[in-house]
Formats: sequence, C-alpha cells, structure tokens
Amino acid sequence: MALNFNKAPVQKFGLQTKPPPKVMVFKCGDKHDRGKEFLINKNFRTLDQLHQKVAQQIGFMPSIRGLYTTDGRVIRGLDEIEDRSMLLAVRQGETFSQERIPNAVLAALQSSTEGEADVLK
Repeated sequence: MALNFNKAPVQKFGLQTKPPPKVMVFKCGDKHDRGKEFLINKNFRTLDQLHQKVAQQIGFMPSIRGLYTTDGRVIRGLDEIEDRSMLLAVRQGETFSQERIPNAVLAALQSSTEGEADVLK
C-alpha cells in the first residue's frame, strides 16, 4: 500500500516564537518630539531596566517616572506593552497630562480615529 506524502501535514522545526514588541516612545512635555523606536526584547528583564534605557536614549537622565499609554494608563509590567504602540515617557518629578502629549502622537491618534470613523460609515 503506497502512502500519499503530498497530503502530509506541514511540520515546523526550530523555535517557534512571536517577535518581540516594537514601540515608539515619546517625551511627554516636548510638543515637537518625533519619538524613538524601541524593541522590547529579552535584554529587558524588568521594567526598571527598560526605564533606564529609555531615559538614557531620550535624554531624561537620571531616570523617568514611568511609561504611559496615550490614554494615560501607566505601564506596570513588560507584559502590558503591546506591539506597535505609542508610549509616553514622563520625566522624574513631573506628572502625565493630556495637554503635554507631543504633536506627532496627537496627529497619529487623530488619523487613526478618522480611519475608524470611515470604516463605521
């Protein structure tokens, strides 16, 4: 009896993992900030390590108070970071407010909500 190997299921070999999230981090309070891209890979084991790297890369030394989503929710762990999201870094000693969001973030949010409005029509 001959077996038909053309209909055999495809087998994947090797490590099957999803790629690490890539985010854009903006300076909260700097209206003209263009953002900096970060890859949240396994080099970051804790949120504090990410905070230190972000502070170093964007010039908020010695550290940042925290990372926030565009709607003001604070990021409390690396698992809360979503791929292709925009995050706001708040300098130590300052607070998050919607009025301090950079223009690039506001433009991106406005274009995404207009796109959703077109879909709903």
